[in-house]
Amino acid sequence: MKRDTEYLLIVLLFLAAGGGCSSSGEGTGKVCCPENCYPSVGATAPQVLYVNSACGAGGADGSLAHPYLSILDALQEAQEGAVILVAEGEYKEDQPLVIKKSLTLAGMGHFNAAAGGFVDKTIIVVEDSAALSVQSAADVTIRGLTIKDPTVAGISVHDATDLEISNNHVEFAQADSAGLFGHGISVAGSTGVLLSENLVEKSAAVGVLAQDSVVQVKDNRVSWNGQGIRVTNCPPVDATTSDDDVTPVEIIGNSVDLNAMCGVNVLSSIAVIEGNDILDTRVAEGDVEGIADGVLVSRSEAVGARTSRVWLGGNTGQGEGNVIAGSVRAGVLVSGGSRIELFVNNIVEENSGRGVWIQGQSSVKSMVSNTIGRNALVGIGLTEGSDAVIGSGGEEKFNLIFETFALQTVIGGATVEIGDGVGVFFDSKVTVQHNKILDNVRSGVILDDPDAGAVFVGNNRVDGGQYGIVVQAEEGAEVPAAKIVDNYANALSAETCSPPSCVALESSEMIANYDEFPRLGVLDDPVSLPCFPPQCTD
Repeated sequence: MKRDTEYLLIVLLFLAAGGGCSSSGEGTGKVCCPENCYPSVGATAPQVLYVNSACGAGGADGSLAHPYLSILDALQEAQEGAVILVAEGEYKEDQPLVIKKSLTLAGMGHFNAAAGGFVDKTIIVVEDSAALSVQSAADVTIRGLTIKDPTVAGISVHDATDLEISNNHVEFAQADSAGLFGHGISVAGSTGVLLSENLVEKSAAVGVLAQDSVVQVKDNRVSWNGQGIRVTNCPPVDATTSDDDVTPVEIIGNSVDLNAMCGVNVLSSIAVIEGNDILDTRVAEGDVEGIADGVLVSRSEAVGARTSRVWLGGNTGQGEGNVIAGSVRAGVLVSGGSRIELFVNNIVEENSGRGVWIQGQSSVKSMVSNTIGRNALVGIGLTEGSDAVIGSGGEEKFNLIFETFALQTVIGGATVEIGDGVGVFFDSKVTVQHNKILDNVRSGVILDDPDAGAVFVGNNRVDGGQYGIVVQAEEGAEVPAAKIVDNYANALSAETCSPPSCVALESSEMIANYDEFPRLGVLDDPVSLPCFPPQCTD
């Protein structure tokens, strides 16, 4: 935070529930009003204003002896650099709270990670409006507040610089009368924003939304929202700066669970997604498309929108990976020509549609040291001219792709079961090297009409399941001559067929297993590995 030197030493100490505080405050080191305590100021601020709904009195001037009854009164009287300390209690404000200057607004609440929730102390209720907004201000801190039942947004930030929004609880944000908005925390057109240790839950729309901003989203819990975390055009496009030189948005260390449609959604943004638990993304009520992806990386629908670039699991390869599990559709969906620069140290498990699905000429430049298992249909799949490097980090950085389970679907009028470790479809390019691909129900690797000149499958262990490695093309078409060398593959159910519909592969260390597999649809059948539309947009 950029603050004047005289303000740098402001320290806010928050009491836990039931903290002892005498009516005079003598001997406690805490400033008190009878039966209520304020956050304490550890250094001199240019102006300190007190707010207490329980002991405000006539002649209120914001002093300790005569605190304001409402936060609105304090904001109206605050000078630049002021500190507003709000006691425990419920504050029903009759109009939105708007911050247009540098200040600190602090309540008594705090996030309790050990207890898995938030200790609500200072509760703000603003009916039929956004509760708290920061507009064209710099150096603002908001913490320790509980905001209940706001309309449009709980905390809204516009055209601001250097903000910290931490240790707040926003719940039940509602849409407006037109059915729009309903975000927990919304940031637009702002820079230097830190969102940390907040609990954002049960928003009608997005829990944490950032647009055209430079933002860090760290150590929050985002739960049961219409969508979890979404960033669009972040950082904002700058015609004078290459995307290679901008600072990525950081989404780090968050618990993102039980959100609808998307846990984390990156649209036309550059982002690091690291150390998050992204769990149990669900289908929104009434959504017949069944959209429910843990992480969705795509391009926004805006004209001229940039291609997304993401580091998933750490910018440098040393970062902590993500746990992405329990999504109703895909664990990770990469679409719209997006680029995953690094996909490392992630656990992608038990997703009900597929593990990692790459489509629409998107790419994954490096995928190493991941555990991708117990997903339905396919562990890692590519289609529509996409490309990926799966492995190639040497034997010590192998991906473990295991136990993809079968899902019954109807293709061409026949009911089939699909459960493949790695699937490469429709002109896609891939290198699959130094991986352990084990116990997938149908095949370890299926190459179904890939770009034959850009496929390499080598030095993998492919074991268990019905088939090892399968290469096929459309009926009557020549089977692509993929380069497949030095794999160890299982020898189960090696059937014969006649070229060109399928082909036997020669290798001294591999027995290829092949059959005329049912072809996997792209658009028509939503459960046969379709090309998903990039949803989770407005």
